[in-house]
Amino acid sequence: MQVKELFSTLTSCHKEVLKKLQNLGKIANVIAKRGGKDLPEQKKNLEEFFHFAETSLFLHTRDEEQGLFPILGPKLCTHACGAGSMTPVEVMMQNHKDVHGAIFAIKTLLKLTEKEKDFSQPISKEITRLMNFITATMRDHIWKEDNVLYQLAEESLSEDEKEAVLRKMNSFRKESNIVCTH
Repeated sequence: MQVKELFSTLTSCHKEVLKKLQNLGKIANVIAKRGGKDLPEQKKNLEEFFHFAETSLFLHTRDEEQGLFPILGPKLCTHACGAGSMTPVEVMMQNHKDVHGAIFAIKTLLKLTEKEKDFSQPISKEITRLMNFITATMRDHIWKEDNVLYQLAEESLSEDEKEAVLRKMNSFRKESNIVCTH
């Protein structure tokens, strides 16, 4: 990957995330409509999403939080920070935490129901709520990054800073045993 590909690589991951979110929305609709019936089939579909979240999405989040955000955050703070307000980078990082927390909660609920044939109504509703939260949060998050944050980064960061971000991203991929699907 070269510096000129930095932001196209990040946005290409977003395209893959949006596809996975579309599938997650379908799973949520099935669970909501069927009241948790056909648990094995839905668990299999969710496992595919979890695999993506634990591999490609994890790497993407790490690229941003440890590569891009530390360099970009201070530059944006001069424009957007006020007393008691969150910076744009802090908002994005909070989204990451919220989404990964919701994924963990769904996995926990599934573990609690692993021996059951169907989801109970309260668990079905909570899993659906969490999936809808993930989908809505990530769609909004991706729009903000693609249309605002990455454009600001492209304009604000020097070539040396972009190269530093790229080196971090390449280092993560070399260190990791995770294969990125984007």
